[in-house]
Amino acid sequence: MVISVIEDSSTGTQRMLSKRRDKLRILEEILETAKQGVLKTQVMYKVNMSFTQLNQYLSFLLRVGLLERVERGNALVYRTTSKGQDFVQRYRGIRQLLKVMVHKNKPATEPQQV
Repeated sequence: MVISVIEDSSTGTQRMLSKRRDKLRILEEILETAKQGVLKTQVMYKVNMSFTQLNQYLSFLLRVGLLERVERGNALVYRTTSKGQDFVQRYRGIRQLLKVMVHKNKPATEPQQV
């Protein structure tokens, strides 16, 4: 798996990208997107996921209490719970720790021959 780090210019945060996202990364992206409460279609476009896949993830997040569905006017929105926000913080902490460990254990580059 190829991993690269990019900086999100809108937030100034760095993100690790890989060709494939793992399930925890997808959960984190959904929860981050739903922090203020969003419609299902907004989540779907933001995390780049099919409607079927998104429904499976939303179902799981609702069942374990990381996400809640609330009425806003005449629409149903999805909002990250405090438990979900805690998950995001902890997940990011673990990713940061792993990133530091990877950089620390990265072999030094060999000197170039002249």
